[in-house]
Amino acid sequence: MKKRYCILIIFLVMSFLGLSNSWGGQYAYVNFQTALNDCDAGQKAKSILTAALKKKQSDIDNKEKEIDKLKNELKESPSMSADTKKVKEQEIKELIKDYQKTVSDAQIYMKEAQKMLTDFVMNGLIATVKEFYKSQGKYEGIYQGETAKSDKEELSQLIVGKKGDGITLKNADDITKNIIMEFNKKKEFVDRLTSDVPYLKSID
Repeated sequence: MKKRYCILIIFLVMSFLGLSNSWGGQYAYVNFQTALNDCDAGQKAKSILTAALKKKQSDIDNKEKEIDKLKNELKESPSMSADTKKVKEQEIKELIKDYQKTVSDAQIYMKEAQKMLTDFVMNGLIATVKEFYKSQGKYEGIYQGETAKSDKEELSQLIVGKKGDGITLKNADDITKNIIMEFNKKKEFVDRLTSDVPYLKSID
């Protein structure tokens, strides 16, 4: 009877401390979409992309205006000689070809720029998560979490540490703000973001 009473006391104490959960330890998660959007490096990357897009769009608009100008010249000059008209039409064709290439190059540029900047910032965030995990020493593992997930949906993408059973947004700590705060201390990540996006070099 005394032995059973002791076992009951131990079980109650473990339950109070939160040690009787099926996942058997303390886990955390990071919402990387939020971290990417809210951290200083992510904000700078967004401003770089916006500026790059504005520049590319300006180049496209200027070429489009040039084409429209020549087309109007043809329309408004019915007395133009056949030879001159032929030269103008050829010039328009070349401008259209150049315009299409400019649009295609701009799309490729922006796609590469977005991927490179996103990867650059994400690598920094992941490195920060691993550093946080080591320095804190309180978590069994840290997962990637998304607020779109149900509280009861099990997290599957482990970033660092050991996998647990039944880890959800509900029974894990949200350390997104902590990671953003720690990552923002790394000023070199912001300093290395330049407007020459496709040629951005990653930090080793």
